[in-house]
Amino acid sequence: MSDNVPTLRLPTTPPPVPPSTPPPMPPGRPSRGPLVAFILLSVLVVAATGVLVYVLIDRARTPAIAAPSSTVSSAPAAAPSQPPPSPGTFTALTVPQSQQCRGHGKDQQQGNAQVAWATTNATQVWVAQGTADAVSVGFEQVPLSGNQDSFQTPLPIDCSRRSMTFTLTLVGADGAHVSRTWTVLISGRHG
Repeated sequence: MSDNVPTLRLPTTPPPVPPSTPPPMPPGRPSRGPLVAFILLSVLVVAATGVLVYVLIDRARTPAIAAPSSTVSSAPAAAPSQPPPSPGTFTALTVPQSQQCRGHGKDQQQGNAQVAWATTNATQVWVAQGTADAVSVGFEQVPLSGNQDSFQTPLPIDCSRRSMTFTLTLVGADGAHVSRTWTVLISGRHG
């Protein structure tokens, strides 16, 4: 060998390999990782909500079990000495469908409302104009049965109107209020 020929020397250690990097994402295509995580989290929240609703509904359906009483009575329960009072009712309410006003202008004659009634198990009966509970209005207390002649203060019919409404309210033996309302059509001149 001659010295004129160059010798090629080969390296004994391989050159370092650069770390591999993933290829770049093409533009306009975002990563799916956050979307997948969001979908999984949403599914878990919906499932947990469903389980919670099921448990709450199941608890609402299950009757509560009372703790056993520590006292035991050998005596039979005492029967009530008196039955509870019966509710009051109107057994009759009779009113005309219309009432006539006579005359006209200043000479028009005003009438009084006509009515007849009967009750059972009532302790009081009240009457008033309008549709409100007559007891709360407190216009006039009347007998438990009667008619317009039983009123201390007659219910006047206003001839300038086409109709008027009145209410009878009874107070039952049980304390409940029962009202009956009626409307009278007024025939004849109006104003």
